[in-house]
Amino acid sequence: MKAKWILVILLGGLALVSNSFGGEPEVPSSGNPRFPTRMFPSLWFLDDNTGYVVGSPGVILKTTDGGDSWVTQFSDATKDLCSVNFPVDVLTGYAAGRRGLILKTTNGGIDWRRKASGTKESLLSVRFPENEKTAYIVGGGGVVLKTKNGGSSWSRLASGTTLGIYGVCFPWNVQTGYAVGDRGLILKTTNGGRSWKHQKSGIVLGPLYSVHFPVNDQTGYAVSTDIIIKTTDGGGTWVHNEAFRPSVLINMRAVYFPEDAQTGFIVGHSGFIKTTDGGSNWVRLQKAERFIGQLYSIHFPVDARTGYAIGQTIDVGGKVGVVFKTTNGGASWINLSPIPLRR
Repeated sequence: MKAKWILVILLGGLALVSNSFGGEPEVPSSGNPRFPTRMFPSLWFLDDNTGYVVGSPGVILKTTDGGDSWVTQFSDATKDLCSVNFPVDVLTGYAAGRRGLILKTTNGGIDWRRKASGTKESLLSVRFPENEKTAYIVGGGGVVLKTKNGGSSWSRLASGTTLGIYGVCFPWNVQTGYAVGDRGLILKTTNGGRSWKHQKSGIVLGPLYSVHFPVNDQTGYAVSTDIIIKTTDGGGTWVHNEAFRPSVLINMRAVYFPEDAQTGFIVGHSGFIKTTDGGSNWVRLQKAERFIGQLYSIHFPVDARTGYAIGQTIDVGGKVGVVFKTTNGGASWINLSPIPLRR
């Protein structure tokens, strides 16, 4: 039965400020040495084979064979890395993390250099809308940073909020973008971040973790812990799918539509869900074998068949990072962990 969408109305309220990883990550403990980190919050693949994941504490891994093996990359970062992005090719990339950390590589990750951010807030999401020159980073305390020179310098934009911002999306150009965060926060800019307008999400007590506009700046999706909202008018209205039940997937963290506004994926606690009708209906995908944990990010680099998801689980030594891969549109997922490292 086709789901109904109802318009949700913003109500007043207060919430505890949280972050997208459920609190500051703990200091890693000893455990399986093949797991180099407690958590993978972010990944970025340029094609089906070449990709990067980042995690805690300061871990950066690269694969060139679709995840069969991974190379640890050098950086002197000791803080958790929360987001990674390679905007154009495999050579130039950026990573951002706790305490205002920004790293840049121009040689495919052989080495990473620090860039001054001008903030000590946690930086949680970095996105390049068009090319390797202009980018936006969002984070704690309402931080929005922008570069127009490939990360050589970053300027802080006035976001109009002090709430944590967890996700940012500029669908097609550097002018129109959306950001989401604590207490159902949705911000929109149409002038390259010079000003941001609040939009009504209908979510009061919880954060929005992720936002994605797959084909244009009109149709987009955002997720909270147990709520999915959608707009078809550039955020003028956001509607909540009343037919979606949290029992299908809880603790949702990321939404991604690989090719169009019809087929999309969401990751959360111990699993994945998928829609093929623009979010009217969501189906739980086959659970990854023997996986109980939290997924944080998902990316399909080329099409809707081959994709990757990352997060954390519990191993005999404690919390560890995990990577999953699908080659059949999410019908099944392969657990690539423990990760075989090449040095």
